Amino acid sequence: MKRNPIGLFFGFLVLAWSCQPKSETKEDNRPNIVIIMATCLELGNTAYPERYQGNQLKPMRGKSLVPVFKGERMEQNRELYWEHFGHQAMRKGKWKIISKAPEFDWELFDLAEDPTELNEIGKQNPKILEEMVKDYTFWAEEVGVRY
Repeated sequence: MKRNPIGLFFGFLVLAWSCQPKSETKEDNRPNIVIIMATCLELGNTAYPERYQGNQLKPMRGKSLVPVFKGERMEQNRELYWEHFGHQAMRKGKWKIISKAPEFDWELFDLAEDPTELNEIGKQNPKILEEMVKDYTFWAEEVGVRY
């Protein structure tokens, strides 16, 4: 496991599935709780609830891995957003932005060239950084992130 600058861990997710896949498939996708939730619900033949303990829930955003188990391809070019105890991040293709509250100084990384996030390149790519921060801010307001 590697530790990245915002204190979150990433590693490999290995899944074994007993169904007969159509072909051997390797996905270069970062597993996350959103994907795992959608996958578990589909495997359990269970719907995502609209309410929990009387509270209205936000719609589920994840995509199930079940099609991958069947040998199909998973959508690769989608954005991932997250916030955990004041640490914010977004991944879009090869780009990733990170920030830590309360400063909210955003950093930009090119994960294709710098997967360990050692070289911040926001000053060299201000338009990409600005667009991603705008997208993150919209997402954070939509899902109710509290700082």
